[in-house]
Amino acid sequence: MQSLLECLNQFCKRYFYLLFQSTSISTTSIGIVLIITPQTLAASFNSINTIKGSRGTGFSHESVDMITDLLYARPSSTYSLMDTHGAYNANRDYALGDSELWHIGEQRFGTNALIAGLLHDDALAIDAGLQMWDWGFAQQLEDGSFAYTGDPFHSTSLFVQSVSYGLLTLQESALEQYADIVEQYLPGLQSAARWMIQEDVWNRGSSNNRPYTHRNYLVGTALGLTGKLTGDSELLNYANSIIAQGLTLQLSDGVNPEKGGYDTSYQMAGALAAMRWLTHFESDPLARDIAEMINQALRWEESMILATGEISTEGNARTGQDQELTRSGQTKQVNHRDVVYGFAYWASMTGNSRWHDNAYQIANYYYSHDPRAGAILASIDANPDIVASTPEPSHGIAFTILLALCFLTVRKPKCQN
Repeated sequence: MQSLLECLNQFCKRYFYLLFQSTSISTTSIGIVLIITPQTLAASFNSINTIKGSRGTGFSHESVDMITDLLYARPSSTYSLMDTHGAYNANRDYALGDSELWHIGEQRFGTNALIAGLLHDDALAIDAGLQMWDWGFAQQLEDGSFAYTGDPFHSTSLFVQSVSYGLLTLQESALEQYADIVEQYLPGLQSAARWMIQEDVWNRGSSNNRPYTHRNYLVGTALGLTGKLTGDSELLNYANSIIAQGLTLQLSDGVNPEKGGYDTSYQMAGALAAMRWLTHFESDPLARDIAEMINQALRWEESMILATGEISTEGNARTGQDQELTRSGQTKQVNHRDVVYGFAYWASMTGNSRWHDNAYQIANYYYSHDPRAGAILASIDANPDIVASTPEPSHGIAFTILLALCFLTVRKPKCQN
């Protein structure tokens, strides 16, 4: 790829030179003033080098102040809805025999507890996270599916994506006492992922997922990260296929459609899943397109932040307007935590303070009423761990291509005497 860029750059330079030699241009006579700076050129072609050089791990991105000190400030809160056996939230009623309905996807929140524990060296939170996973896998059947779970394909993808990311983050944390734990979960995780790609399961699940763009990235990340952990190339192929499909759905304004419209909560849900995939596949052929998709998605999300820091729900297709219910029967609202999380995570991946500023603005609106959170935000504001970055030059490609295009646009034929 690098040699191709260099060749393209040399071609553009040569073409520009020939244009210059054969073209008579008077910018004053045609009323054009062209102002070009390295910064604006770099911004125009930022997708070329969006993630170049970040080389961060999931654990390092989780470790930024906005995530560690604010979103995971209280590790115990990540497992407060867990029963003594590990069933989480709405699944507690099923575990007690008070409901016939449960969803394996609810157990994905074990990863939040695990990561909070890793970040704060909190063994209770880590153990709670693993207990939530264990309860989920205890419901698994021999074919890899989960017995009687509601919404089986989607719910399984939520769980598999979360567990696979959590296991990779656990590996990256380098805590020796947990080194052997990862291997214990791989057989069940791979079995669940391979159940998802069984032909009839895949076709039915993909059909049900069609109205929801974010699910392409959720499923792709679930299969991709599991494939990385287990070395399963078939899972990796399925992952890339569904991710590539998701890329084709993004609109020109950056919206990733949900049920024929847009949604400020699910927009970030999809982008965040894609970030988790990208963290572990920066050299994949799809990586640059994924990075550009995320950039466009977050620019649109940014446009929906009100001056106060509140996330607008006006026009949302799924959240904030009493359209849908959660698994526990509550009206779905914008998941402001994940929106803050996504902006902060992308700021860490790119080194771009723009995204950190968005995270801070939103967090300041939703969390400032909490005295402890307010103090944390004040500390983050005074000592941000993300600083403004200047995108790396793309071998002058932006400069040469744009100038060549400008000359082509304003080229005037020489007067004939």
